[in-house]
Amino acid sequence: MIGAGQLTHYVAQMALALDYQVTICDPREEYADGWLVPGTELLRTMPDDTVTDLRPDSHTRSWR
Repeated sequence: MIGAGQLTHYVAQMALALDYQVTICDPREEYADGWLVPGTELLRTMPDDTVTDLRPDSHTRSWR
């Protein structure tokens, strides 16, 4: 997910409950420093770089 805002906290918890591997990307310190959802990975890189580096494949779930 891109952005570590308040809504992402809830969506991340729901995704974990459904047994998804959850990665959050947000380079902003004011959001990243307050990220407190255990079991998720927080990346502090730029979103476009992160998506490129993760190399999504047919097993990657995309929510739009």
